[in-house]
Amino acid sequence: MERINFAKPGVTVIVGHNGSGKTTIVECLKYATTGEQPPNTKGGAFVHDPKMAHEKIVKAQVKLRFYARNGMRMTATRNLQVTATKTGQTMKTLESILDAENPNAGNKRTTISTRCAEIDTEIPNLLGVSKSVLENVIFCHQEDSYWPLAEASVLKKKFDDIFEATKYTKALDNIKGIRKERVADLKAEKERLAGLSVERKHADKLTDKISELTSSAEGKEERISVLQEEAERISAENLQFYEQAMKFKEHYLKAEELEKRKLTDKEDARALENSLGKEKAGPDVSDTWLQEQVNTFQSSARDKEKQVDEIRKQIDEDKENESALRRKLRSRHEEDVAARQSMIERLGELHGLGTHSQMSLDEDAVHEFVYKLKSLQRKNASEKEQAQSTINAKNREYTDKIANLRSQIETLKRERESTQSSMNQLQTSIAHAESAIDKNKSLESEIKFNNDDLADKRARLDKMTAEFAAAKFDDQIAAKTKLMQTVEIEREALYSEQTRSATQADERAKLDLKRSDLKKKQAMIERILETQGSKFRTFFEVDAQADTMESDIDHLTSTKTRELTRLENEYNKANRESAEAHSTHERLKKELAEKQKEVDDLAKKIHKSANAQSEVGVEVTLEQALEDAATELKFCQEEAGQIVGTGHFYKKLLEDGRKQKKCGVCDRDLASSKEMSAFEQVLQAKIAQTTDEKIQANKEAQEMWSSELARLQQLLPLQGHLNKTRADIPKLQKAVEEAARKDEAGASSADKAAATLKDAKAALADLNALREHARNVTRMNEEVTSLRAEVTQLERNLQSSGSVRTAPELQSDLDNISQKIKTINRDRQIIQTQKEQQLSVQRDVENEIHAMEIKAGQLDAKLQEGRATETKMESDKRELSALRSRMPSFDTQESSLRAKIEELRSSQRDEERRLSEKLSAAEEQFAVLNASVLELDNIQSRIEKFTSENRAQRLQNCIQQAADLETQINGVIAELEAKREKMAAAQTEIDQGGARLSNLRDNLRLRRLRNRIEETETELAALPMEEAANSKRTFDIKWGAMKKRESDIKEKISRLQGEVSTMQAQIDGHNKDLASDFKNIKKRYMDQLIKVKMSDMANNDLEKYAKALDSAIMKYHTLKMEEVNDIMRHLWNKTYQGTDIDGIMIRSEGDGGGTRKSYNYRVVMMKDQVEMDMRGRCSAGQKMLASIIIRLALSDSFAQDCGILALDEPTNALDVENIEALAASLVEIINERKRAANFQLIIITHDENFLRKLGENGVIQDYWCGEFVQLIDV
Repeated sequence: MERINFAKPGVTVIVGHNGSGKTTIVECLKYATTGEQPPNTKGGAFVHDPKMAHEKIVKAQVKLRFYARNGMRMTATRNLQVTATKTGQTMKTLESILDAENPNAGNKRTTISTRCAEIDTEIPNLLGVSKSVLENVIFCHQEDSYWPLAEASVLKKKFDDIFEATKYTKALDNIKGIRKERVADLKAEKERLAGLSVERKHADKLTDKISELTSSAEGKEERISVLQEEAERISAENLQFYEQAMKFKEHYLKAEELEKRKLTDKEDARALENSLGKEKAGPDVSDTWLQEQVNTFQSSARDKEKQVDEIRKQIDEDKENESALRRKLRSRHEEDVAARQSMIERLGELHGLGTHSQMSLDEDAVHEFVYKLKSLQRKNASEKEQAQSTINAKNREYTDKIANLRSQIETLKRERESTQSSMNQLQTSIAHAESAIDKNKSLESEIKFNNDDLADKRARLDKMTAEFAAAKFDDQIAAKTKLMQTVEIEREALYSEQTRSATQADERAKLDLKRSDLKKKQAMIERILETQGSKFRTFFEVDAQADTMESDIDHLTSTKTRELTRLENEYNKANRESAEAHSTHERLKKELAEKQKEVDDLAKKIHKSANAQSEVGVEVTLEQALEDAATELKFCQEEAGQIVGTGHFYKKLLEDGRKQKKCGVCDRDLASSKEMSAFEQVLQAKIAQTTDEKIQANKEAQEMWSSELARLQQLLPLQGHLNKTRADIPKLQKAVEEAARKDEAGASSADKAAATLKDAKAALADLNALREHARNVTRMNEEVTSLRAEVTQLERNLQSSGSVRTAPELQSDLDNISQKIKTINRDRQIIQTQKEQQLSVQRDVENEIHAMEIKAGQLDAKLQEGRATETKMESDKRELSALRSRMPSFDTQESSLRAKIEELRSSQRDEERRLSEKLSAAEEQFAVLNASVLELDNIQSRIEKFTSENRAQRLQNCIQQAADLETQINGVIAELEAKREKMAAAQTEIDQGGARLSNLRDNLRLRRLRNRIEETETELAALPMEEAANSKRTFDIKWGAMKKRESDIKEKISRLQGEVSTMQAQIDGHNKDLASDFKNIKKRYMDQLIKVKMSDMANNDLEKYAKALDSAIMKYHTLKMEEVNDIMRHLWNKTYQGTDIDGIMIRSEGDGGGTRKSYNYRVVMMKDQVEMDMRGRCSAGQKMLASIIIRLALSDSFAQDCGILALDEPTNALDVENIEALAASLVEIINERKRAANFQLIIITHDENFLRKLGENGVIQDYWCGEFVQLIDV
């Protein structure tokens, strides 16, 4: 693992040639801090290629040690793994670790997190800078270095990420959304507060009304107490009188009872005497003897009856044996067929479906009859429902008629009361007239004035009367009363139904529970069918049905399982063939590699041995080496012979030359000493070459070449093996190629089989998962069927009691009826109040008119001597008489109406009885039809089951047993007839004894009746009937008055109690309203008021906060942009050496919304106060310089807590002047920031001028050379 230490604080320069891995360092830093891999490295290009490493799996690790902004030493470790596949390679991220070293615990490491997502979030927080700044500013990749001049959408996204505008925008939108929802809620809360305010006022009114009613009721209860004491006293007196007087009634009643008993006994005795006739016992026979005879006959009869019972039991056992044997004899199937035939005939006659005595037993005819029978059943059910609806309609009709007659009775009562009031007024007028006659003072002017005023009053009264008549208060009150009575009847019916419902609370609770369970099960089935419907359609191309879903899936599952087994066999076969082909391929490859290695080794060995004696730089083959060794050996051998022969030759030649003074070879004379000296030197040199050392050297050379030749000859077998192996390699290569093709084909086939098998397994897994849902659907469908049957049974049980409504439904209806009654009563009271007000005004006017009439009468009497008064008095008397004569007609009409009511009630009862009988008959017929259909279905199901199970064959096997059983049956029948004869004889004896016993008992009973008649006559004679008659006369005289007195007091008490009860009902109603509708109304109103006020204040605070946050975001954005542009302006002016651009800056413009919370960005350049978009108008060097300056400005503004910045090839595309200017600017920046403890600048470059410029200014502490990977001091 390579390790690099970055200078802190200071500058680290990384230098190296292209491809040495300089940019990889920045990529590793970016990956370690953000988790983002370099651009275009998808699929594992960031990690060393496994093919280059000749490995299947390559693991990589990046470890970064840094100091967090809190001073804690952290270590981030990220691991990657790249796996080579047949089609390429895959990369995955392994476990990552973030450790912290605690200096207080001896630098003990603590793991903060091992999850990549948490580490990606935690490291930027520890460095004190956002992830976007790390990606786009601090560790910007070389390929992304021009992002400040990218298109508008990319630039906007980059700056939005740097400014983290999305977070604040979402927060602001959330705040506004919350406020909007709260404003809507506040509106609803205010409406609720207004409603509570109205309810509170109403509750206060109800409380005041309850206090008034309570006070009035207490006064009436005191009056009731006094009257009750008086009533109790009078009742006690009446009771005492009644008890004393009613003793006579006991005597009368007892006498009547005795007379009736006497007559009954005489009739019974006369009947017994007639029935006994001659069998009547004489007076000489005693009762004791008769009783003894009775006891004797009873004992004998009991013995005989026991004997008969035993015989009957034996007969029953024999019958059962016979029946059992006959059942064994007879086929059950034939019995069922016969029973079905008999039932069809019986049901056809019973239900009028035709005679079927000759009907064949084919299934079509049977099914046709069953269809007719079920049609009749449905028709009967319809008739039953129609009868029930007719009963209900008739009941409603009679109820309406009776209510109408009652309303007419109430109208008559009111008319009678009005007539009585008129009579009272006439009596008063007559009295006044009689009084006026006695006074004779009158004045004409006074008469005229009084008459004028009287005319006005009468006109006013007529107008008021017309208005009163037009208002029709009585009709309105009558209508409300009628409506009240109707609603009261409904409420009573509901009370009755609720009472009945209470007795069936358990069944209703069960019904509610079953209905709830039924709905839940149905909802669950629908939900499963809805959620799994798409999967079902994938397999079956039709919608799933709850009834058949499981069977369909089971059938398909079995098919898929068989197919999966077949695919597994194919996969195993393909895999096995692929493995064999791969094994063969690998074996051949290994053999080829071994052969090639052996050839290489042999060739190297032979080559090395063959070239052991060759000169440097000269390579020879083994054949050449052998030839050279043989040549050298031969040369040495020849040379050895020459050395020995030439030595003697040169010596003799020297001696001859000295003697003859001439050369023996060339015959030249050696006359001079110089020539002789030269001749001698040459020959002596030749002779010196043939010395022993020379001979020894030649010998050694011969030995050496001999051994060399022998050694090389030993290599000849190796050369032969090498040649043979080389000849085998092409064949082996062809075999490897063929095995490779087979291996590839087998692998492809195995992969296809594996893919197909995988798809089949996935489909089967999906099908199995779907089958689980189908099982749940089937189970729940069965439960739904069961629940439906239970609900139907419970509803039928409840319908028999008159209702299937639940207690909450009944209570809800009662509450609605009560509220309706309150409304009607309130409306009626309002109408009554209006009527009373108008009547009061009208009575006032009438009183005034009456007063004036009296005054007029008085004046007229004074003027006419009382004549007018007398006339008027007579008129009043006639009118009074007419009214009195009219009074009885009211009673007659009322009696007539009541008689009609009774007639209607009688008719209603008759009609109801008739319709009930019709309904009962329909229900009985329906029950009979149901039983018939059920019985016929049971027999038909057994017949069909017999047919499906092919029991006919089994019947043939029982024929042999039938004969044996027939014999046993005949024997049992014979025994049965014998026992029947024996039982008949015993029964005859019992009957004869029973007749005698009956005669004895009748004689005893006759004597007891005669004795009781005598006792009755004695008791009648002893009763004091004369005293009872006197008591009766006294009671008839006094009892009526005493009872009337008691009734009057009780009537007063009842009236007062009714008033108190009405008041108490009103109080209870008001209290119930307070307890239900207005419960805790003051507290609820106050809580709601507080809630509304607090919500209003909170909404205002949210609005203020949203505005403040929006303003703060805009201000923060403006300040940061100004800061970045200032830094850019300063760096550009110091760095850029050209004159075509005065400066650059970033323009942020609103997106056109109402609030400037979203911005669009563009980099502009200025020349002579003119702004132009820099994108598309600048050179590559200007783009690079602008991008570096923008990054430096953003780093200075947004990464104050993180002093790290990496510049990758910053001088790319820059000219010399701009490179020097950039170096100068960086030197200035380094000098300004090197005092900061967290300042670290990383520069990657291979520009020597740029590096020299930095080095000359002494700002480089360390730099890394990519060739040596070691630290070099500068």
